[in-house]
Amino acid sequence: MAEEKKTSPGIPSLIDGLDFGVLLVDRDLKVLWLNSAMERLFGITRASVQGQDIFSFFNSYIVPRIVDGEPIREQIFASLASVSPVQNTEFRLSSPTGQPVWVEYSSQVIEHGPFKGMRLDIFQDITLRVLLQREIDRHVGDLGTLIEGRTAELSRVNEQLRQETGERKKIEEQLSREQEFGGHLLETLPVYLLSLDREGNVFIAGNALLRILGMEKEQLLGKPFFSEVVVPKEREHAFRRFRRSIESRTEGRDEVRMQTKDGSIITVDWRYRPVYQDDGSVTYVLAVGTDISEQKAMLETLRTSEDLYRTIFENTLAATAILNEDLSIFRANVELENITGFPREALAGKRLAELLAPEERKKLSQQITVPRESCECRLIRSDGQLRQALISLASIPGGKRYVASFLDITDRKQAEQQLADRNHTLSVINQMITAATSSQNLENNLTILLEKALQLLGLDAGAVYLVETNGKSARLASQHGIPEWMMKEAHYLNILDPPYRAIFLEGKSEFREKKEIGLFSFAWIPFFADSRVIGAASFMTGRREAFPESERVILESLSREVGNAIHCGLLKEELAESNTLSNLYLDIMIHDINNANAVSLMYADLLAEMLDGERKEMAEKLTAGIRRSTGIITNVSTMRKIREEKAALQPVSLDETISREMMGFPGAHISYSPSGLTVCADPLLSEVFANLIGNSLKFGGKSVNIWISVSDLGDMAEVAVADDGPGIPDSVKPLLFRRFERGQTKVRGKGLGLYLCRMLVERYDGKIWMEDRVPGHPEQGIVFKFQLKKEPCGD
Repeated sequence: MAEEKKTSPGIPSLIDGLDFGVLLVDRDLKVLWLNSAMERLFGITRASVQGQDIFSFFNSYIVPRIVDGEPIREQIFASLASVSPVQNTEFRLSSPTGQPVWVEYSSQVIEHGPFKGMRLDIFQDITLRVLLQREIDRHVGDLGTLIEGRTAELSRVNEQLRQETGERKKIEEQLSREQEFGGHLLETLPVYLLSLDREGNVFIAGNALLRILGMEKEQLLGKPFFSEVVVPKEREHAFRRFRRSIESRTEGRDEVRMQTKDGSIITVDWRYRPVYQDDGSVTYVLAVGTDISEQKAMLETLRTSEDLYRTIFENTLAATAILNEDLSIFRANVELENITGFPREALAGKRLAELLAPEERKKLSQQITVPRESCECRLIRSDGQLRQALISLASIPGGKRYVASFLDITDRKQAEQQLADRNHTLSVINQMITAATSSQNLENNLTILLEKALQLLGLDAGAVYLVETNGKSARLASQHGIPEWMMKEAHYLNILDPPYRAIFLEGKSEFREKKEIGLFSFAWIPFFADSRVIGAASFMTGRREAFPESERVILESLSREVGNAIHCGLLKEELAESNTLSNLYLDIMIHDINNANAVSLMYADLLAEMLDGERKEMAEKLTAGIRRSTGIITNVSTMRKIREEKAALQPVSLDETISREMMGFPGAHISYSPSGLTVCADPLLSEVFANLIGNSLKFGGKSVNIWISVSDLGDMAEVAVADDGPGIPDSVKPLLFRRFERGQTKVRGKGLGLYLCRMLVERYDGKIWMEDRVPGHPEQGIVFKFQLKKEPCGD
């Protein structure tokens, strides 16, 4: 099973877990934060010193603990005052237990990231390292003295070697014990120990160093140290620092990155101490190293985090600022520069309220009391221009600062306003168009339109003119609110001359302000229909700023839309007048021509009775022609009633209707058996039977046989009128119920009879169709069928 991934601790947890003290001082030189190691080292608590002035902090907790602390105090306070770093400084602390404690102190100013300008102080407990170094120095001194004494003694012993073999063995045994002591020392010391010649070759290596490198002694002894273990890029530099300590005859120090056998990289703080012979030549160089990999990794993590935060802050598309407790700008990014027009240098230190319009500044205090809520404010740019922005504030955890974000919504607000204006325009136009078509009367529509326009636009008076058919003048169709003295000569306008020519003939809108013409402001808006001006509206107001751009857009939008509505009203009036004339002509035709036909028919019948032979036949044809004329007028009159009157269905007896119509065709061969059924219709139902029977006689002649039958289908009654006449070809059947269509016979007709039958049956919510009397043999006659609802007729 794969090992579970370990979650990396956060940066505050990592810093808190370090074994050296970390102190963070803010830009106002107050203690911002310290870690647990700092608390343990100086016996203080984080909460008790947080926010304390750094000078008081050092005087109260640090300097009293330093042995000979006055020089250290002067050095630290000088660094704080000049905002300069402090390099590694060692000092000894007094301890309640009497045990000496050595500390290495360093301080630097953070140059990048969100903590820029703050100080980072490191207090590292180096007691073990100092004690080890002293122990090493003591043992190395003892070894040197011992080796020098033993070397001289060995010279004397060599001279007496042959004579004093026993004594030599004792000396060798003593030397062996001393070598074992040196080896044991190298085995047990926890620091990294090296002994190098002046060329950097290894001749002694401590076990702690060999273990961390993963090497055996044979792999390192006699080898050039810097070429074997130092990372390639740093070898030359590290060797130069090593040689410099030899040449300057001083103790040297260097941070060196070394590569272990498994490929890992460690960072070691090396201290070089040359050991000289009496003649001043270097015998060897003692190197003592401390592993600072973890410390370097932590500093790198901090630096990386700062770089990350700084990159995000600088490159986010949102305008962002870090604010101090008093809401002054501590830092601003590029986007805030772009929105406000101020360079970042000018923004630094400026209070946020200074960027807002004066009437917006109260919103800022409300924003702080309601965290994470956004408010819309107007920003004042450096050029004085106002921009709409959405601002949100949030406090930064662990401090007294805020982060503010700004979203420029000027374009969005303008788009919203334009949309609102457009919707208002459309709403006004829609209401005016509705007003212009709300009535059947054109004059009423124009009056309603005018009053609605004045109400919606807040104008005082207006008038509507329509172009006369002569194309030379325009007449007043409606007016509202215009003083009587202005209307005396305004009922008709001559549109051939200025100023009306441009409006009525050229179709141009005209706006004239009060400041130009005195008492009122005027607007003239032409109305178009089919690309020609059919009229115009005049609007008047006493306002000084009479017609802003938004109102002009609305008024000019009326030109075509309202023009079409007015044109429709004119067409309706023309159509109503045409209908009136048509009805007049139709009334004359029905009344007067029918009267003339009745007189002619009477004389034709008398003439037929007085004549015989060929002359009698001609008189009978005259009579038939007059009857056809009368039938056509009757059909037209019936269709007029159907169009004008809504059907009021009532129970109608089929037996009575059919019997009455059969009596109207004396001499015809018609057979019918009473059914006793009643259907929903009206008195015009008789016209259906009259036309169907007449149609059979017309095309079949006097000898044709006609059968009428009625079937009960439950809710419906089905009527069939059949004959054995010439029938109707299949190609003609679909045309016969259409208006003015006739069959292919030579008998003349106007094509109204069957069309009228269909109109009446559909008027009664029924249906009508035709079939061959003998299926498949159209030449043997036709049958017309229609169905009607049975009573009750109220459903």
